[in-house]
Amino acid sequence: MRSQRLIDALQWGTGCLQRNGIENPRREVEFLLLYLLGWTQSHLYLNAEAWLPRDDLFAFQDLIRRRREHIPLPYLTGQTEFMGAEFLVNQETMIPRPETEILVDGALKKLRSVNREPLTVVDVGTGCGNIAISLAKTIPCRVYAIDISGGALRIATKNAQDLGVDIISLRGDLFGPLEKLGLEGKVDLVISNPPYIATGDFSALAPEVRSFEPRVALDGGKDSLKFYPPIIKGSALYLKRSGYLALEMGAGQAEKVKKLILRNGHFQYPEVIKDYSGIDRVIIAKKQ
Repeated sequence: MRSQRLIDALQWGTGCLQRNGIENPRREVEFLLLYLLGWTQSHLYLNAEAWLPRDDLFAFQDLIRRRREHIPLPYLTGQTEFMGAEFLVNQETMIPRPETEILVDGALKKLRSVNREPLTVVDVGTGCGNIAISLAKTIPCRVYAIDISGGALRIATKNAQDLGVDIISLRGDLFGPLEKLGLEGKVDLVISNPPYIATGDFSALAPEVRSFEPRVALDGGKDSLKFYPPIIKGSALYLKRSGYLALEMGAGQAEKVKKLILRNGHFQYPEVIKDYSGIDRVIIAKKQ
């Protein structure tokens, strides 16, 4: 087939995704076609009867065939939006979720009350750098972005360059990379969206998540809380007095995480923030 009308390509792609259990297939097909052509949606509607050149048609069909295998859209396009900015992503980085914007917003509200600059921030498990970079774009701060994955750090560094901010990328597990930097008691904010899916729950996840996103960024161990105690302990060491710890959590985890924070003994009673669905999603605690 040398070419095909846009309307026919849309119908073919929609049927293909629908038969393979993809939700909102028409919307996703339009998204992929607009990404491929660089058009606006109105331009697509006005030119629905136009013919799609052979090379574009082949590229479009390849995208649809990969999407029907449940490869997430951001991995097909190589980018996703977070807090109004475009971030590069690949299968070495978890795809940022809208809920994490609540984590960043909550941290920013606390930091804006701190009367000093530049602030010092540590982002534990930075992934594509969406949290670290969003903070650095918004307030004067020196951000240490830590991840155990070298591939994720390369993406985070590239995102920072593309978005015009500086972050300090450090490879290692949790606070390990900070041990020789002399930052004990000097950090204003420790922030993290740690893995919080219980190991036993992976089989129930959508195939887009289960089969394609990096498990190291998602698996919170048998009880889903594996990473919270070491992050809380490390935060107590590195935070200044009156510094903040901000964490994202899974559904139903708020009371358990709150108890872990209070049991540490170095933090005031934490504040819990709900997400767009009314789920307790973010917890912020101030060091005493």
